[in-house]
Amino acid sequence: MPLAPAFRERMRWKMALPVGPGVRGMYFVMNLSFSFMYLEALLQGS
Repeated sequence: MPLAPAFRERMRWKMALPVGPGVRGMYFVMNLSFSFMYLEALLQGS
């Protein structure tokens, strides 16, 4: 999954934006869920 690093960078960039706490929290949850899906895919691939 070569898109993962770019996706994480994009999420980190959005987290750095001066947005409201609700939006930042939403991005944080999305980032967490994506990280878990990515880890699961890695574990299943090995």
